[in-house]
Amino acid sequence: MKRALALAMLLAAFIAAQPLQAPTQGYYYNVTVAHAPAYIVFVSNQLLNYSVWWMTYSNCQRLLSTGFAPSLGIYTIPRLGLLPLVINQPGQYCYVLEVPCRYEAEAHPVTILLSEHYYGLPTGIVSYPQSPVETNAVAGFFNITDISAASYATLQLSVIVQADLVGGGVQYYWAREMLVFSPNGQLKFENYVANSSSPGSSMQSVSGRGHLSLSRYLYSSEWSPYSLPISGFLLITAEAAKGVVLISFGYVLIQNGSLEPVRIVWIDNVTIRTSQPASSASIAATITYSSSGFNALDAELVFGGYNGSVVSFKSVSAELGLFYWDGAGWTAFPNLYNFGVNVPEAASNLAVQYYGGLAHVGVGALSPSSLTTSPTTPPLPTTSVEYINATSGSTHISYIMGDGWFLNRMVVFYPVSITSPIPIYVNGTETTSYSAYLPAGAALVIQDGYARYSNGTMFVPSVGNETIVVEGALNIAVSWTPYYLVEVYSPLPVFVNGTAATRYAQYVRAGSALALGAPQRVVFDNGTMFVPAVGNETVVVSAPARLAVSWTPYYLVRVSSPIPVEVNGTESENYTEWVKAASLLVVTARAFILDNGTMFTPGFNGTLRVMSPLNLSIVWTPWYKVDVHSEYPIEVDGASVLNFSRYLRAGSVVTISARPVPLYGGLVWLDPNVTSLSTSVRRPLQINVGYTPDYTVAISVVVLVLSAALSAGLGVYYVKRRSQRLYLEGGL
Repeated sequence: MKRALALAMLLAAFIAAQPLQAPTQGYYYNVTVAHAPAYIVFVSNQLLNYSVWWMTYSNCQRLLSTGFAPSLGIYTIPRLGLLPLVINQPGQYCYVLEVPCRYEAEAHPVTILLSEHYYGLPTGIVSYPQSPVETNAVAGFFNITDISAASYATLQLSVIVQADLVGGGVQYYWAREMLVFSPNGQLKFENYVANSSSPGSSMQSVSGRGHLSLSRYLYSSEWSPYSLPISGFLLITAEAAKGVVLISFGYVLIQNGSLEPVRIVWIDNVTIRTSQPASSASIAATITYSSSGFNALDAELVFGGYNGSVVSFKSVSAELGLFYWDGAGWTAFPNLYNFGVNVPEAASNLAVQYYGGLAHVGVGALSPSSLTTSPTTPPLPTTSVEYINATSGSTHISYIMGDGWFLNRMVVFYPVSITSPIPIYVNGTETTSYSAYLPAGAALVIQDGYARYSNGTMFVPSVGNETIVVEGALNIAVSWTPYYLVEVYSPLPVFVNGTAATRYAQYVRAGSALALGAPQRVVFDNGTMFVPAVGNETVVVSAPARLAVSWTPYYLVRVSSPIPVEVNGTESENYTEWVKAASLLVVTARAFILDNGTMFTPGFNGTLRVMSPLNLSIVWTPWYKVDVHSEYPIEVDGASVLNFSRYLRAGSVVTISARPVPLYGGLVWLDPNVTSLSTSVRRPLQINVGYTPDYTVAISVVVLVLSAALSAGLGVYYVKRRSQRLYLEGGL
């Protein structure tokens, strides 16, 4: 036998039941009731009635073992209908779903939705059509003259949107719009969209004024005060356009303490991008099938708590109506009940009566039941006329009751909100926060400009000077992007973002990359080179900046020499380098001596500070070694010396003076071979001063002595000259 029972959890409040045994004529399921009173609702899409035996868990076990056990009650789930049960005691229970015919069970598998709410039910007016209703718009009418609760309370319009995909698939979305009432007299609107295509499915590609939270889309307006009586419509529309699903949420306030002109305010327009393009989308309501995520395809306008809570009202007096657009006018939903199964929030003490085409809700005992199968559509206040007394200036609003499609008959107003941290002009008014309801087609003129400050900061708005035609709700947050003044100065051209300039001054967006580039060097013909302080680099702009690119001068230095010299420690004959301005140039040139007695001395040896291009040619001067040797003192260049050995500059004149040298008291004189010599030094010189003895005086003395001796009869002496030496031979 096929499994013929499909159970689903409707929100977090649905019960998950597990089959115990499948007898030939029924199915058995366990149910745990954690709190009481609990409200359990069976929703059947079957064409047959089904019987349900409600039993304690122990009796269910007894039934399985013996075939006999007492039940707490036997109930009938009507064909295409609902069965609500109230359980007043927590505990373990079991229900047996009896199939009337095995053939029917095989041919038509049973689909039963089981919904559980604790302490209450979402209460109001709910439609479970036995024939499918497909529409693009649903309106929930409300007229609340009294409402009071100790906690937050809501009035919710809940529908299921069915989207048909191009590939043949179907997507379901659960859409809710709610009025949220606070205990202190404040009111706000919220709307909600969840994916009901499969159990646990999530929302992903969705956009609107709201945000995703816990796999669902949620938008919430700001709180605002309200006054009683308050009446109007909650509106949800659905359609497909350009392959996406569009769900819009709006409202009409007819009265908020006092009467107001009828105008539609669309608070949110939600765009859903399905896995495949959507060919069509509509709001579907029927009891004949459920969504693939096991939501009942009902339409609900119900009171309840807030954020999953159950509320107990102190007082309520309200009229509710639930209508759909049939293409020509508003029509009441059929097959109405006073409780819902999709909305998780609940009310514990509301009673509902139906008459005059509306559900009348007040505080009373909760009794889930059917209201009517064939409701009537009452006249609806869909158009207003405002009368102005020309004399007093007072106004009076009257409503035209009818079933017309007021979306086409009224001026639609949309909420427009514009915020800006810097003042802008909206429709001629300077403001930082603009909020208004503007009619469809109205022109929204935004004027602003760049906000410049003296510190070099400029803010550029995300919305410039433009006119926007209001075609829906607008929530514009004007953001301002900071730009910073960046100035680059350079005596020689540099590249800023690819443009050559010596002066660059632009506002650059914060966080942008500023590309600075400069040639590695700039060389001039006069031997001057400039090297920039920056190379090719990228600067991230985070504040105003003033950059002065400095250039360091270098000068071309050439040092040439026929003999190697050292320039800044490097030996070279032809030194050519770019030297940084004001640097020291150390030239070390040492005397160069040849073996032949020639020496060259450099014309420069020292340190220079380079302040301009330099072409230094080192001239070498030849010096020659002059050696003068003498056995006796002589004068060389006026100085008395024995030996003279010195390098003299080429072309200089050396003067040598030598005098005769007396010996033996002047008897013998040594005559120099050079007495006075002046010569130009043009090569190495070696001069030997030699001496020759002169005996003239000695011989004269000898002659005189001999003469005297002869005269005196003395002995004979003779002088013998031998090898320039004086020899005295003989005696007295």
